[in-house]
Amino acid sequence: MLEFTLPKSGRGPPEFKDKRVKDTKVEMGHHIEDMLISCTVGKYKCYASNFTVLQHDVYGNCYTLKTGSLKITKAGPTNGLSLILYMDKEEYLKQISEGYGARVLVHDKDTYPYPLEEGFFVPSSSETQIGLRMVRYLIIFSIAGGLIDEIDFSGITKLNQVWCLKDKPYVNCKYIRKYGYKYTRSFCQTLCSQELFFKTCGCYEDDVTELYYQIKTGVTEKFCETRQEIKCMNKERARQNRQKAECDCKNPCREHQFLKTISYRNWPTEDYMFTLKDGVCDRLPAQCKDASALYGQTELYRKSLNYVKIDIYYEDLNFERIVESPEIENAQFASDVGGAVGLWIGLSFLSMFEVVQLLLECCAFAGHKCTNRSRKRNARRRKNKSIKTKENIYATEMDNKKSNFSKKESENNLQLNKRYQDLYAGNFHEYNYIDNRV
Repeated sequence: MLEFTLPKSGRGPPEFKDKRVKDTKVEMGHHIEDMLISCTVGKYKCYASNFTVLQHDVYGNCYTLKTGSLKITKAGPTNGLSLILYMDKEEYLKQISEGYGARVLVHDKDTYPYPLEEGFFVPSSSETQIGLRMVRYLIIFSIAGGLIDEIDFSGITKLNQVWCLKDKPYVNCKYIRKYGYKYTRSFCQTLCSQELFFKTCGCYEDDVTELYYQIKTGVTEKFCETRQEIKCMNKERARQNRQKAECDCKNPCREHQFLKTISYRNWPTEDYMFTLKDGVCDRLPAQCKDASALYGQTELYRKSLNYVKIDIYYEDLNFERIVESPEIENAQFASDVGGAVGLWIGLSFLSMFEVVQLLLECCAFAGHKCTNRSRKRNARRRKNKSIKTKENIYATEMDNKKSNFSKKESENNLQLNKRYQDLYAGNFHEYNYIDNRV
């Protein structure tokens, strides 16, 4: 898919912003029938009827090439798209047009083009070769083991009859059925932003006239024109820049992007320029009424500013595929959870037995400690008892000894008393003998 834009004039006056004068704007701009000198796709020719017009507020008439079923089967500059365009520099608006050339945008099929934001310039008086390498992005989301390629739009927020994907913005299905274009982040952000403008200010920005004409939503367009509306629009734009989350448009689930390698050379030669002139004269006879004045004494560079050659081709028919998928699928997640649960259950049983063993050992230790303490207490009691018993025995023996000693003493005292009595009774000589022995 190729789109190129041709800057015939700058921004048009306000009255040309209305969709009702779209045909007038197209007529005032460059026509592909007048510009297209040569068009080939590989070995096949293409014609002006293969192009569709798209109005742009900066570049005027933009043309999109749709080749239908025609495909490129080989890589290289000779097997791609080749265009030779007549720029008609004499028709450029002086002091408004800033340069010569065209603006080219290569984008995916059925996506809305944004030449100002995503395109690049191709200068006049040159041959530009653009080598492409395609990168395919695929975002996979898993629900119950399947891929989301189609989903009901029940989660989409409707803003005044224009849909903006917010809950499921990465889904790229049914979007084309409503608007005629595939879902892209830029497209979603544009629609969402404009609906916020309409909700706040009651009007849309004036540079989206063509977008609403192309998508044909049935919305009655009212574009901001008065000072109050423009002031409100500027405030709303500043608010949106601060709060970007309101239009949370994510990447589509399928997207093709093109990496470009661009090279230039001076083109055409002076001799070949006369061949190109014949092609221009066939389409625009009025331009060739005074061909000698147009090409006679004019220097080569000024002549060549009327021509542009563009070659767009694939450098390689292989493409890079980048897949973004969940790191853990539902089945893998369930398997991981089951494995973790099984592991933890096994560890739980082991831990439970270890805890039981620990409790038993703690109870045994506590019981042993209590038993040991009781034994020590009983031993201490027995020891104290034995000591008391010994003391009692010793005291008893001492009492016995004392009693025996007191008995002996009393017996001795009785004997002495008896002796003294006997002495006084007349038995003096015996007791005297006894006393002497004592």
